Amino acid sequence: MNSERHGHCRTRGHARWLSLLVLTCACLYGCALSTPPERSEVLARALPSSTQIPDGWQQSGSLPGEVGNNWMASFDDPQLEQVVAEALANNLDLRQSASTVLVVAQSINLAEAQMLPQIGGQAAEHVTRNFDRNDTNEVHDVNLGLSWELDIWGRLRAQKAAAQADYAAAALDYAYARQSLAATTARSWFAAAQRMQLLALAEQSTDIYKQLLVVSQARYRAGKVSEFDVIQAQAALDSAQAQLQDARNNLAIAKRNLELLLGRYP
Repeated sequence: MNSERHGHCRTRGHARWLSLLVLTCACLYGCALSTPPERSEVLARALPSSTQIPDGWQQSGSLPGEVGNNWMASFDDPQLEQVVAEALANNLDLRQSASTVLVVAQSINLAEAQMLPQIGGQAAEHVTRNFDRNDTNEVHDVNLGLSWELDIWGRLRAQKAAAQADYAAAALDYAYARQSLAATTARSWFAAAQRMQLLALAEQSTDIYKQLLVVSQARYRAGKVSEFDVIQAQAALDSAQAQLQDARNNLAIAKRNLELLLGRYP
């Protein structure tokens, strides 16, 4: 009877100590965590008190608001949209930036998983044979474990917040790289189109100066103009032909720049 009473008291003592331990951990968990400082508090500590920080930064002459992904539709040029889409699909730097976003997103999932209880299990089977009694014994063991790291000092929360901040930064970097590549490709597309128009004008000018030279030569043979007029017509044709060659070179450079953006490597 005494032994039963002693065992009962010891069980109650263990339960009391366990309750006290859980209560202590809960108090520490609730009191030790501090709220992360606000943005204004961080700036106040880092900058002099006389520093004036505007609510938002905006370049002079720029329009407010975010840049949409469908801004190319305003040009109403399906071929331009196709070219930009090809550049976005083939650019290796943009692919790397997108991969970085995915990797950082996985780090958020990992940080969140560390804040959840971890469950582990182990199963084993033992078979013993007694040759004297000619029988076999099978023993099956299944062990389950539950572990949970209390985030007393906020380390796990800080890791999660840092991962979320990294993800936001990576996503903004990717969005900037995507918009920048699209804008650069559009500029290269318009530059190539402009070079094609200039080449067409140079070809027309060259044809006109060729005709003027033929007319000047005929008038010289007829004695209506001097040789100086023929020389001037020839010089004008030579200048037009030089400009024509420059226009061809400029168009080739513009096309090559566009091909590089599109990933059309030789």
